[in-house]
Amino acid sequence: MLELGNVAVIDAWSLLKSGGWSEWLQDSPLDQLGPALESSVFRVEHVSDAIRLLLIWKFGGTYLDLDFISIRSLDDLGNDWVGAEDRNIVSNAALNAAPAGPGHAMFENFLKEFAEKFDGAHWAVNGPYLLTNVIYKVCNLTKGTDMQEVGRMKNCGFTVHTQKFFYPISYATWRNYFSEKAWPVVNSSLGPSVHAIHFWNKLSKDEVVTVGSGQPYGRLASQYCPPVYYASVPAF
Repeated sequence: MLELGNVAVIDAWSLLKSGGWSEWLQDSPLDQLGPALESSVFRVEHVSDAIRLLLIWKFGGTYLDLDFISIRSLDDLGNDWVGAEDRNIVSNAALNAAPAGPGHAMFENFLKEFAEKFDGAHWAVNGPYLLTNVIYKVCNLTKGTDMQEVGRMKNCGFTVHTQKFFYPISYATWRNYFSEKAWPVVNSSLGPSVHAIHFWNKLSKDEVVTVGSGQPYGRLASQYCPPVYYASVPAF
């Protein structure tokens, strides 16, 4: 990846250890949150939750977790969106907003909620649950709304894409990505709505993908990111 001209690497761990990341919080809704993030039980995860929101709020653009493979251009999706993980919740693994407008306003609401409700003791509270709660409030959704059916919300100018766009295989069946026998199931899930595929690294990080095998993750990587895949012999 480092040979690609549009890839840069930031040593986030050094930033965390030195406290240098706190400078990123200045002049933002999170400007007083540095000490709470520093003392979080899940410091790396919660700083990551904060910085992805902060960067999009400051500059606009798209955020994807590293455990994604893109199979279609995200430009087709326009701006100002998240993806539903299931009917009850959106995920913060794929995010987009323009640098100004309703998406920017939504991300400012995300950050304000983050600052007000930050919880350093629980892993997912400051990520998917936070985003879901803010979207409910800002977009005036009724209790029990199916997040898979929300789509473009004219009253707040924001979109929640269905699970198929980014999470065609749910976290409950993540092992399908690593089983050669599961290729027909995975392949059949890759309909025209799928733009990127999330591989649930929190759950799957100890799995091995052997280069040249028929494992679905490897088959998709060989097709959509071959330079990285074939440079990873013997295991991707």
